[in-house]
Amino acid sequence: MMSFSKRRSWRSGTATRTTIRSIGSSRRRRRARYLIARAAADLVAQRIRAGDGNRLDALADEVLSGRLPVDQAADRILSET
Repeated sequence: MMSFSKRRSWRSGTATRTTIRSIGSSRRRRRARYLIARAAADLVAQRIRAGDGNRLDALADEVLSGRLPVDQAADRILSET
């Protein structure tokens, strides 16, 4: 009988180890992207709360009237420093 250390399991192959690592990496990367998106959303919300009410009212009026798409309004908020 072959000892346990000499037996090859399905996990022992290089390709399998690489696949397992890449699955772990993709999960970590997705998690990091989620955290980045949350942080960005928090920053935008903070800018809106602390921002100039007149400027935000003007953007809101443009969005409500249909002159400005929501994504462009968000772009304008992000581009302000």
